[in-house]
Amino acid sequence: NEKYGICIPQRFGYFVLAQEAPPLQEMIEEEYTLLRVEHDYSVQGIDFDQEMILNTNWNDVASLTKGCYLGQEVVARVSNLGKPPKKMIRVLLDEKKEKIVVDGKDAAVTSVCYSPKHQKWIGFCLVANDNTLDDWEMF
Repeated sequence: NEKYGICIPQRFGYFVLAQEAPPLQEMIEEEYTLLRVEHDYSVQGIDFDQEMILNTNWNDVASLTKGCYLGQEVVARVSNLGKPPKKMIRVLLDEKKEKIVVDGKDAAVTSVCYSPKHQKWIGFCLVANDNTLDDWEMF
């Protein structure tokens, strides 16, 4: 709503520049989790912790064209000469699960919530980048 100030679209929602705050309603944690998982927005400390940024779904965080930032050489080397060892995906599940088995290994599923939109359980899963994941529905 532009009547409160300037709204700048972001990857997730808007950044609002305003002299007075618009009336806001507090969102319960379950609604927030559903909103961010359906929009592919993982959170450090919940969905990943000590992962290289290229392993996550934060594709717009590390620039592949801009130089001169801390870690730029590592990001360029991995993206140009290889691929990240892991990748974060969203999975659709028929039932609520905290982990799934991928290529014989347990993989944790984080931020699991029920999606009325998909009529299934959804969550994030960090898996090896060479997996085919034939058994799991990704979106």
